[in-house]
Amino acid sequence: MVVPVLLLTIGAAAVLIGTRRRWPRQVLVDAASQGSPVAFQHLQLFQGGGINQVALDSARSELEEKLSHGETEAVETSLRPGLDFIVKVRALTEIGTTEAGVVLERQLKRLHTDDPIEQSWYWYDL
Repeated sequence: MVVPVLLLTIGAAAVLIGTRRRWPRQVLVDAASQGSPVAFQHLQLFQGGGINQVALDSARSELEEKLSHGETEAVETSLRPGLDFIVKVRALTEIGTTEAGVVLERQLKRLHTDDPIEQSWYWYDL
């Protein structure tokens, strides 16, 4: 009985330590110079950076208004590749309606870029 509890405790500690590990600043700088701005944005988010709350609130209000008027096509059109994609996706998940979910599901079928790595970031966001 003691051994399984001890192993679970050690495993949990290892997970916590692993999630708190920070990438060296140079890794982020190298990623920015070699990759896309979207990839760099995600590296920053993984390092504990957050999404701008003002931008998130603004996107949520805008998208909620459009969805309430049945403008799902306008919402889908607003989900363009770029740095604000994750903000709008997060806003739609916070809205949490069936219509918002349908919009997000449709995005999984779209190709947002020809770059396979950047495309995987968009799918990851969704």
